[in-house]
Amino acid sequence: MRKKLVEIVRNPQFWGFFVSVAVMAVISLAFFYPDNFEGNSLGQADIEQGMANSREGADYEAATGEKALWTNSLFGGMPTFQISPRYPSNDLFTWLTSVYGLGLPSPSDLLFMMMFGFLILLFTMKLRWYYCLLGAIAWGFSSYFVIIIGAGHIWKFITLAYIPPTIAGIVLAYRGKLLAGGILTALFIALQIMSNHVQMSY
Repeated sequence: MRKKLVEIVRNPQFWGFFVSVAVMAVISLAFFYPDNFEGNSLGQADIEQGMANSREGADYEAATGEKALWTNSLFGGMPTFQISPRYPSNDLFTWLTSVYGLGLPSPSDLLFMMMFGFLILLFTMKLRWYYCLLGAIAWGFSSYFVIIIGAGHIWKFITLAYIPPTIAGIVLAYRGKLLAGGILTALFIALQIMSNHVQMSY
């Protein structure tokens, strides 16, 4: 057991994974510097629209203490779980999302999450760690991902960030690592469902 543990620690892939995580965290912070440290925030149109759409439900809850399950403020009416899903049962997944983003300030955490998910997939594909790191950085800086951060399509972004590690879990399962693959797949599918952007998962 001890010999196997020593072999794992000495494997360049092992420490390369942690070096990659550190590099991606630094890049994520640097890309949005100095705004992350000055308390500035993006004027994200979709976020502002979402706050307006959920206002009727929030006002109803404040007035009655009951959660509204329907709102007339969007289209011809819509279930509120589609625009403002806030339930105590989501607390664990909200915490996992924060951990997955290393607790970095937003939107650096989003950029990190996108790169980290692809890093997991590339490690699953058994590429050398530095290729995994380069691939993850290239994936994270694909123009569309940066654009939707600015637009405020945050739940779409987060759902997309969870798709590569979901695929990684499926790959592991197909390779016979059923427990690891099943856990990884189930975890990231659950996180996708919690992110509430079914179109992206589809």
